[in-house]
Amino acid sequence: MPRQGILTRFGGLSKLFGVMIERSINICRLNLPASTRGVAHGALEEHMKRTPRLLLVLAGLALVRCGLQAQELKFGLHASVALPLGDIAKAEFLDDEPGFGVGAHLLIALPAGHAIVPRLDYATFKKSDPTRKVQMLQIGADYNYFISGQANRGFYLGGGAGYGLAKFEDDSADDTPGNYYLSASAGWMFTPNLGAELRYSWAEYKPEFRGYKPEVASPMVQASFIYRF
Repeated sequence: MPRQGILTRFGGLSKLFGVMIERSINICRLNLPASTRGVAHGALEEHMKRTPRLLLVLAGLALVRCGLQAQELKFGLHASVALPLGDIAKAEFLDDEPGFGVGAHLLIALPAGHAIVPRLDYATFKKSDPTRKVQMLQIGADYNYFISGQANRGFYLGGGAGYGLAKFEDDSADDTPGNYYLSASAGWMFTPNLGAELRYSWAEYKPEFRGYKPEVASPMVQASFIYRF
């Protein structure tokens, strides 16, 4: 594809991805009670204010540079089976109950098998007797390296980071804290359009339960089916 065409497509898909992220956050807020909605919004703003502006500028410049060097752009969707680990998997929270997730991403293919993948992930877990529910929304980006030397082909390893919100619900509590997360992944693109991925992400949240805020380590493992177009 000519460079001008790649840049035009990059701009359009980046804009679409940004709109999807904004709408997803708004949907998440609309699903919350009014009091919790304010807490979630306040938590997001507070953490974003603490992020050094220099890092944001550098991240923006890096993304623009990736767009200029992109050899291929692929918009993708993924569906996952998710398994909670750590504190959140204990009996007082989810008791090892698995969940499911969906998401969207944009693969920016670079030379020599490198790729940057901005992504949006949603996962939900539910335990009964007593009823407890946890929903997670993560917005971030991964770096992928494809062993074949060609991005979006064959086996790859990756790592990433971003910001997440986790909504904790039970009979007496409803809170949505936010925090940064880290991730590591491995996957295989069987064709340019179909693939599978195993991904581990780690974050720690402080939900409020009856007046106190415990630190809840909330890692999870996701096994995903990927479709790109």
